[in-house]
Amino acid sequence: FGDRDVPSDIYKVDDLVDERPSGGKQTVRQDAMETLALHLVYISFACFFGYAILRCLWLIEFAVPALQEIKFFTSFPLFPMCMLGGLFVMWVHEKTGVPAPIDDLMMDRIGGASMEYLIVAAIAMINTDAVSDNIAPLIIIMLGGMGWNFICFFIVAPRVLPDFHFERAIVELGQSFGTTATGLLLLRMVDPEKDTPVWKAFGYKQMMTEPFMGGGIWTTVSLQLLATIGVWGVFGIATAMVCVWTGMYFFYFKKLYQKAELEAGKVDGVVNASLNEGVEMAKDE
Repeated sequence: FGDRDVPSDIYKVDDLVDERPSGGKQTVRQDAMETLALHLVYISFACFFGYAILRCLWLIEFAVPALQEIKFFTSFPLFPMCMLGGLFVMWVHEKTGVPAPIDDLMMDRIGGASMEYLIVAAIAMINTDAVSDNIAPLIIIMLGGMGWNFICFFIVAPRVLPDFHFERAIVELGQSFGTTATGLLLLRMVDPEKDTPVWKAFGYKQMMTEPFMGGGIWTTVSLQLLATIGVWGVFGIATAMVCVWTGMYFFYFKKLYQKAELEAGKVDGVVNASLNEGVEMAKDE
C-alpha cells in the first residue's frame, strides 16, 4: 500500500547547475517591480479579503446575542477564508479579462517556505500542561482514535479513494492524528516534488471542510451539545454522519469513479490502437 521507490539522494540537488530545476520565472519587467514582491502582494490581497470576510462574520456574531454566547464565528479559522479570498482575486482577473501575472513555480516556492515555518510554529505551540492534567481520559481517546484512524488508513482508503491512495490517505492520517500541519508534513515526505494532484485536492477539500470541522461550526457546537444532549447524543450524531458519507460513497462517488475509470480506459484503448497502427504502417514501409 505504501511501498515507494525512494532514491538514496532524495535530499540532494543536482551537482550540475544546468540540470537543476527552475524555481520560478519572471512575469513582469524587473525595472517595474520584483516578481517575488508581486506574488507576495497577490497573496496579501487574498489574505486581506479572507480576513475581511471573517471580520464580517464577527460583526454578525456581535449583533446576535445567541451566537455571541457560544462564540459561533469567532472560533472560525482564517485559512479557508483566505482561500475564498484567493478565489475572489482569480474571479476578478477572469471577469476583467486581464491575465494574472502569476507563475506556478514561484507560488510553489512561496508555499513551500510558508509550510516550513508553519510546521515549526505549530509544533512549538503545543500545550503540554493541558495534556498532563487530563492524561487518563486522553489515553483512552488516543487509543480509540488511533484504532479508527488506522482502520481508515489501511482498510478503507485503498478501497474508496480513486487514485494515489497512499498520498491521499497519509495527509488525512496526519491531520486526524494532530493538525493540518502534521498531515502536510507527511505529504511533503511522500510527495516532495508535488507530482501528484493530492496537494491541490487537499487544499480544495480544506476550503470546504474547515468552516465546519477545523475549528468551525462543529467544533463550536459540539461543546454545547455535550452539555445539553450528553456524550451518547453527540456520538449518535457523529455515527449518523459517518453513515451518511458512507451512503454517499456507495450511491454516488463509487459510480462516478467507475465512470471515470471506464472513460480513461477507452482513451487508453484508442491511444494504444493508434500506436499499434502506426507501428504496423512503419513495418510495412
